[in-house]
Amino acid sequence: MSEIIENENIALKEEVCQAVHSEEDKVVETEIVEGTGIETVEETEIEINQEDMMANFDNKLPKLFRGAIILGTVVKIKNDEVYVDICWKSEGIIPANEISATKVLDVNEILKVGDKITTMVLKVENEDGHAVLSRRRAKEIEAREQLTTFAETKEEIQAVVTEAVKGGLLVDLGMRGFIPASQIQLGYVEDLNQFVGQTLRLRVIEFDESNKKLVLSQKVILAEEQQEKKKQLFSTIKEGDVLNGIVRRLTDFGAFIDIGGVDGLLHISDMAFSRVKHPSEYVKVNDEVEVKILSIDAERGRISLGLKQLKLDPWLSVGDKYAVDSIVKGKVVRIATFGAFVQLEDGVDALVHISQLADRRIAKVDEVVSVGEIITAKIIECKPEEKRISLSIREVLSDERKSEEKELIESQEEEPNVTIGDYVSEVAKEKSEE
Repeated sequence: MSEIIENENIALKEEVCQAVHSEEDKVVETEIVEGTGIETVEETEIEINQEDMMANFDNKLPKLFRGAIILGTVVKIKNDEVYVDICWKSEGIIPANEISATKVLDVNEILKVGDKITTMVLKVENEDGHAVLSRRRAKEIEAREQLTTFAETKEEIQAVVTEAVKGGLLVDLGMRGFIPASQIQLGYVEDLNQFVGQTLRLRVIEFDESNKKLVLSQKVILAEEQQEKKKQLFSTIKEGDVLNGIVRRLTDFGAFIDIGGVDGLLHISDMAFSRVKHPSEYVKVNDEVEVKILSIDAERGRISLGLKQLKLDPWLSVGDKYAVDSIVKGKVVRIATFGAFVQLEDGVDALVHISQLADRRIAKVDEVVSVGEIITAKIIECKPEEKRISLSIREVLSDERKSEEKELIESQEEEPNVTIGDYVSEVAKEKSEE
């Protein structure tokens, strides 16, 4: 229906414009001939006075009425208002709030002088003699049929985000379209403003023409594409494969790695042989990492990845590196009621039992050591097959004390052996000398 009205108005506009220009040409022609001082029959026939011309002009103007759909040309943009030539006695004006279905920051980004646009008449004539027009409402009428088709066919639409509002984004598709925050991407979106000005790929998920409600989603398109990528990826990968990936997201329990359009989970326990408090200790978002596929669950669409599996297990060489009775240094990484765990190297932790922390009886472990402290201890037990190493600070202290006592004894001068006879002789000698 809107298309028929528009076509009729376009035809009327062209007819009126031609008629008006034709009358103007006649007036000019008459003046030129009259200026020669020569009168002819033809000149007399086409001679018209000013009043007749204006009356004829008014009769040729399009009959505007509220709700009419008309075609016009943008002739001026001033103070966020758009002036449109509609071949009427004066230009039509489009107020700022009638330009677009969404907020307009800069009219010049939407319309330019010379643009042909379709508008709806809101008011035939205002106090200044201008027709008040709406581009927004005309586009809405044009868009209804198309949006109904999009809603039925699920066809993809592209639209530029014009505004971020509470809970989502707005786009102008002839009718104001709303994209909930949960329907923008596959993951959580924290900052909505980053999408303003971006072109999104959208699908209509709800359209109520009577209530002018239009809800769109980009997420459904991305989810379908991801599903297709998963299908292709699962058909080509296998357990044990080593792939390069990009860290996309960190959680308390691990990191999600993009390995070709599909995210696999690198669990915190598979990052290193040592205890990891948080994934950020080893990887950062957007880091490129090499990972090994540990398991694949095609039915649930899950892939488990490993980082430490690309390295040799440090416990394989513990027997050669950490002999019993050798002295080692390590960092206290964890304290328990029964002792302190000391990291000797990445993936190798040893235990100092509370009974081996000091050469005296203690009630709590933190009376002697604290997390982060570097300590020196003696290896009193090493069982690589059980991944167990026992340390003793007490024995180090005992060895140091014994060493000090030995050095002290060795440093003392030897005194000669003196008998009673020697003493008596020495006394007698001293008296005789007196």
